[in-house]
Amino acid sequence: MKKKLGLAIISLTTLVLLAFHARAATEQVLSLKTTSGDQEGTLILPTSAAGAVPVALILSGFGDWDRDGNFPGGAIGSNHYKLLAEGMAQQGIASLRFEKRGVNPDPTKRTPPTSFDQYADDARAWLATLKGDSRFSKIVVIGHGEGVLVGSIAAQQVPVVGLVSIDGRGRNMYDTALADLDARPNSVARETEKGIVRSLKAGVTPTNVPTELTRLYGPNELAFMASWGKYDPVKELGKLKTQLLIIQGGQNPAVSIEDGQLLSSVNAGQNKFIPNMSLTLKDATQDQAGNKGPNFDRSAALSEPLVPYISSFVKSLP
Repeated sequence: MKKKLGLAIISLTTLVLLAFHARAATEQVLSLKTTSGDQEGTLILPTSAAGAVPVALILSGFGDWDRDGNFPGGAIGSNHYKLLAEGMAQQGIASLRFEKRGVNPDPTKRTPPTSFDQYADDARAWLATLKGDSRFSKIVVIGHGEGVLVGSIAAQQVPVVGLVSIDGRGRNMYDTALADLDARPNSVARETEKGIVRSLKAGVTPTNVPTELTRLYGPNELAFMASWGKYDPVKELGKLKTQLLIIQGGQNPAVSIEDGQLLSSVNAGQNKFIPNMSLTLKDATQDQAGNKGPNFDRSAALSEPLVPYISSFVKSLP
């Protein structure tokens, strides 16, 4: 572990002072050296507070979200992680968000992770850096989606005073994947995919994946899934001796109320439900037919209770 942290040395590459919301904070761009290249992050520091301040490590959800909450290339996005960081800065809470492996504005520098454990290794290295910084009085993790599991694993090695789960999944990857497949219309392809997932869950790597499915279930993808599926989110969260805040949105089809209940069973943490919050941490949009979906309007605000819930929780921690 020490060797991995040694490889992940944080160096300050750029200092950028930005004013937003009446100069509520400054931004600092950091770089993390990893075995697959440099990883860039943004540290936001509130300017209003005197002395050491709380800091949160923001861990993004599943998919190619960049540190701000947009997809590479800028075609789709909502800035939800950037808005979350800015909202907390207004409450006197610093934050660090970063580009996870496989996500880089420069397509020539995108190196996908070969193992789920690499996500946790990187988060652990960022946490270790925050831990040694005298500007911070306490550290919390804010995980979104798969970021909850990543944070749970990382915080076992670098303890934090609190963990916030936003739309975290309470079931392991295999059970979640099978449930997602069951929700799709019946087809030969669906049943084939279910067979692949069941084989992995049983500890057997499939060797007869149809050509048309190798993009999703090629050797690299299967290895990554196996490294992810070995973790039970509830068990990993239960290994932490820290305070929990479980937040569930009512308009994110990727998670259910059951997921929140499973995570909440770990200890008597705080639980909050935001009925209209979507995948992008904003109130869901609605089309003319009444169907609701994620809000990709970058200018739209986050769901109103989100930042108050988190900031209140962080400030209550010792």
